[in-house]
Amino acid sequence: MPTPTSHFRCCPNCQKELPIEPTAPPGNMPCPSCGYVLWLPHLPGVEQFDFLVHEAILHAMQPGDRNEAIGLLVRSLAEHGHVPQKSLPDVIDSLIRREQLGTTAIGYECAVPHVKHPSIARVVGTVGYAPGGVDFHSLDGAPVKTIFLLLSPPNQPGDHLRALERISRFLRSG
Repeated sequence: MPTPTSHFRCCPNCQKELPIEPTAPPGNMPCPSCGYVLWLPHLPGVEQFDFLVHEAILHAMQPGDRNEAIGLLVRSLAEHGHVPQKSLPDVIDSLIRREQLGTTAIGYECAVPHVKHPSIARVVGTVGYAPGGVDFHSLDGAPVKTIFLLLSPPNQPGDHLRALERISRFLRSG
């Protein structure tokens, strides 16, 4: 993943803008303004995902539950022009309905919520990090900390499956 040193994000606590500099291995960094501990991971190898919208990555999410986590990630993709604003509620609802069919938590504190939706023009995805963990009703019972969100148009099922396979392979290798 390109080091986003030129990217600025806001501290989730004090809302001050600060440069994001991931650490490898994942580590903690205090906000220089308020001292809030930010978890800033670096995932070597993520640059291979041409569908990943790096600007939409959320480095320190604090969702109350999986539905909120999904909403935050979809809204981040929408803010960067990859989900039409008018489709935002329906895309979020589709992902939540997909989760209700069966969890996308795959173990090892990871989940891969995904859905095909007619408002999506091409396969896109983002990643969210929730250092406190989110209950995704994982089969292993562990809270999820890394969430790969994937959206695809319905007419590209092969691309959707290939993207899921690449994410799965990446997570198994790490």
